[in-house]
Amino acid sequence: MVTLLRYYRIEYGGAMSAELTEAVEEHQTRHGRMGLTPEDLTMLDVLEATLRREGREEGREEGREEGREEGREEGREEGRIMTQIALVERMLAQGVSWETIEELVGIDQDGLNQLRKELAVLQEHTTAHDR
Repeated sequence: MVTLLRYYRIEYGGAMSAELTEAVEEHQTRHGRMGLTPEDLTMLDVLEATLRREGREEGREEGREEGREEGREEGREEGRIMTQIALVERMLAQGVSWETIEELVGIDQDGLNQLRKELAVLQEHTTAHDR
């Protein structure tokens, strides 16, 4: 383990590495903490804390990325719904019949009402998330 400590200090200047992580895990698997000097135990505690911190940071980053992707998906869905609603409303303002709208766009009165409800839910979720 003293060799590991020197390796850590000299080769990596304190930075964690995959090789170091594997060496620590291998040592712990074989020997546990028995036979380690106080310096080695301290170093092992530092390494374990560093690994936990790196794991938490990695987990946070993954969570942030998932949140960004979810936000993009919700934004695209909100935009699609808003476009459909606006299209139907413009057609209605131009005097286009519901029969023609349904034929061209595939949305009837019930469908328009459903889209408005879906949009309200998405916007409510976005507003609640921004708080």
